[in-house]
Amino acid sequence: MIVTRLQNVGRTRALAWATTMAGALVVATALAFFAPADFGLGYETFALAMVAWMVGPLATWNPRPRLTRAAVTADGVRVGKRLLRADDVRGVSVAPADHGASVAVTTDRDTLLLEVQSIDEAERIAAALGLGAPSRRRGAITLDVPARWPMLATRILAVVGPACAALYYGAATAAIPGGKMVWGATALLLAIAQTALFVFGPRARTRVALGTSVITVGDREADLSAVTVRREADGVTIESPAGALTMPRAWPAGEHLALHAQPAIAPSEAEDAASSDAPPPSVDEPRSRIGVRRGESVAAWLARLDGWARGEGAYRADMPTEEELRAAVRDDGSPLDVRLGAQRLLQKHHRGPQNIRFRIEVEDPDVAQRLEAMCVEEAAEAEARLSHLGPMFVAKIPDATRPAGSRRSARSHGGHGGHGGRG
Repeated sequence: MIVTRLQNVGRTRALAWATTMAGALVVATALAFFAPADFGLGYETFALAMVAWMVGPLATWNPRPRLTRAAVTADGVRVGKRLLRADDVRGVSVAPADHGASVAVTTDRDTLLLEVQSIDEAERIAAALGLGAPSRRRGAITLDVPARWPMLATRILAVVGPACAALYYGAATAAIPGGKMVWGATALLLAIAQTALFVFGPRARTRVALGTSVITVGDREADLSAVTVRREADGVTIESPAGALTMPRAWPAGEHLALHAQPAIAPSEAEDAASSDAPPPSVDEPRSRIGVRRGESVAAWLARLDGWARGEGAYRADMPTEEELRAAVRDDGSPLDVRLGAQRLLQKHHRGPQNIRFRIEVEDPDVAQRLEAMCVEEAAEAEARLSHLGPMFVAKIPDATRPAGSRRSARSHGGHGGHGGRG
């Protein structure tokens, strides 16, 4: 079983529908059968109903990602209660992140975005859906990217419309001289425009399709190698000869799409590129053995660390010093599994007879939660706590709003978890 977080693509609009329709119904009833002054609360009721009508569309939000489990079976992959069969999949893509990895799966019905704790688990899921190594994509991944202007226009109308309703109320009660019909009619027209925007605005979308070598934005196509991705103040931008597309910050699927849109590098090519810059770390280096090994489960990783702390195994004489482990835990540039493994060795090997609980302050609250889980005495409980937190997912997207060389933890929406093994 693979612990995964299923990212939601759509927005929850039930409360917005209820508020908008309730306000519209009160206004329509008043206009059809009554004069506003006939209401028990008079013009206040009519004005408040107008405000509810115009502000209601703002009551939408992105649902929290759902933590679930993915199981590779003979028939495909079961994500929660849903079975994904290889024959039903039109496209599958794997993208490594700073922490964890993203798996995008497009079916005839929809596109699923899964966050997992390591590239190994992502490749296992993708392989069960027909993706052969060393490729990182099969078929095409399609997503409909919402336009930004409908939400901007909705926010503007939600400010201007209630202001007109307030002016109407003031004119109707003689607090403001004249203009009752003007402000009332203006507020009514703005409310109707807001409703039209609420109903039809979500249809203003651009379809993006990521193939093995091309990207299609709307009806324009370009080579995937020409894509550049960057994070800006108002969202994540994908730029290519097919056009530039900025995905709203409020859209949680944007970071996943940006990760998959970046030119894929096959594992062998990545290793060649790494070797051209610097020699790979030796497998005998103590710090490199702290992290999760390829294909190693969390339970096996914790058991290996605990055995090492007890002096078992071939590397028992190479235990890092307490200072080295503390430095590894604090190092924001280290892979997350190395930081967590260092915390585990600190707690199990260097705690001394007083059973000291090491508490190392780190800025990232998500990392701090996992460090706390690694201090639990029993490995099974530590594993359970990490599973409960889920995979920690931090996207790897260049940030155009920050100076070059600075680090930014670009988090996915809805929380994080897991040990986030290295790719």
